[in-house]
Amino acid sequence: MWEIFTSDYDRQASYYGTKKACERLHVQLDPANDTVSVSNTTIKAHPGLKLNARVYSLDNRLLLSKDAVINAGADAITAPFSAGVGSADG
Repeated sequence: MWEIFTSDYDRQASYYGTKKACERLHVQLDPANDTVSVSNTTIKAHPGLKLNARVYSLDNRLLLSKDAVINAGADAITAPFSAGVGSADG
């Protein structure tokens, strides 16, 4: 069970992380290529979604702020823009 539940079937934090990552409409950052993408696993297209990406430093300074309006196609992954955070020195 990937350590999602304890031996007495209590939920661990990994349960909630897995649940969030498996949303049917999910926005995510791919750190390998610095792209922000929208994963839509539904059979319905979602046009006109507003995406707000904010990246903060560890001392709570705003490093990056980007906005986009995207159309998430049915059962597709849409990569609206590059986050550009890979070149920043954390």
